[in-house]
Amino acid sequence: MKTAAVVLGGFLLCAPGMGRAEPLFPLFKTFCSETRAEPKAALAAADKASWSPIPKSMIAAFKLGGSEVTDADGRMTTTPDGFEAMIVAHAKESGLEPGHEASICAVAFSMADLAAVKAEAAEFAAVEASPGAIKDGSATVYAWRDKDGRRERVVVSDIEAIPNDPNISILMAGSAGAATLLAFIVPSK
Repeated sequence: MKTAAVVLGGFLLCAPGMGRAEPLFPLFKTFCSETRAEPKAALAAADKASWSPIPKSMIAAFKLGGSEVTDADGRMTTTPDGFEAMIVAHAKESGLEPGHEASICAVAFSMADLAAVKAEAAEFAAVEASPGAIKDGSATVYAWRDKDGRRERVVVSDIEAIPNDPNISILMAGSAGAATLLAFIVPSK
């Protein structure tokens, strides 16, 4: 996963214009964080919010670095300002030891205020970012393990070397084209 743009591959639609200010981070929490990136739960949350299925032809473009991506699915909605989309999938082995997998839940927003979303991500993570995890700087990465009721920072020096621990949570906040992206990655084996 060399850049944030890789997370949604060719799927992202680009919309011109300025970022909107209303808070979009709560959608990420509902769909991705509160479900621990579990695809069925994330899709159910989006369905409950009346989001529409993303056409399979668009889902087919979903890529995650060099990973084998399986079970990709997603939901989207349009707004007067653009679109909001959520994709879930399982990934095998890219950035993980052989035989390991991760669940991914990514939410993209057109017309979002990237600086505001990044600030909300930092507040939510409540740990210091892992500098250099995304070599081109297109996203900020936070990683932590919940331990004894508090968050313990996990240093991820390269997003291609994710620790294989299902108790770890990884949050990426960045942009891909004209879209603002939040991705939640949870190693599952």
